[in-house]
Amino acid sequence: LFMGLGFMATHVIGRRVLERFEGFLLRIPVVSSIYAGTKQILQSFKGAGSSARFQRVVVIPYPAEGSYLFGFATGRLSEGGTGREMTMVFVPTAPNPTTGLIVAVPSSEVRDCDMTIEEATKMLFSGGLVTPVRPITFKEPSA
Repeated sequence: LFMGLGFMATHVIGRRVLERFEGFLLRIPVVSSIYAGTKQILQSFKGAGSSARFQRVVVIPYPAEGSYLFGFATGRLSEGGTGREMTMVFVPTAPNPTTGLIVAVPSSEVRDCDMTIEEATKMLFSGGLVTPVRPITFKEPSA
């Protein structure tokens, strides 16, 4: 009986409370646009079984030598005519990750970063205020 009540409170009643709270948030003009966009991005990160998700955290050189732009590798393609392999990189803008750029970068210039997607997302949402405590390393570009 107690387990059944606990299950109902957690899954049935709790879900309804969250749905009503979410409905309330979506009625507030400015909050609704931020909340809806953020929720959509977080759900795309959670999509473990989905093939449409970020593959890894990468850095690309920008704007000057020794400076890097953080992004998420989303796929690869071959440049027409030259056959050069390009990596598609989504570069979100901080602190609003619902917008960003898709950049095709030569794979030879893309460096993998040992940050997890979760760590990079936290860093992005905080505008760089929340960074991993451990040192971050960039791997050499793959040829």
